[in-house]
Amino acid sequence: MAERAELIKEIDKLPEKYVARVFDFVEYLRQETQKEDPHSGSGSPAKPVKHSAFGRLKAYANPSLMQEEEGAWEKAAAEKYALH
Repeated sequence: MAERAELIKEIDKLPEKYVARVFDFVEYLRQETQKEDPHSGSGSPAKPVKHSAFGRLKAYANPSLMQEEEGAWEKAAAEKYALH
């Protein structure tokens, strides 16, 4: 248990960009441990885990810009490829 507390302290010292990498690594390890154990005899594989970035950038969302985002790609493509 002391090792986990020490690990948490070290993670807290990391810059935010590295915390996401640590999280991804922990997710990878979790998936590896959930895979079918050939010695268990159950024969049923674990459900595949979905990788998703959904929600990770929620803290950086700016609701006031969401209206401007509507149609932004179409507008940029029209400006870039417009015949002059």
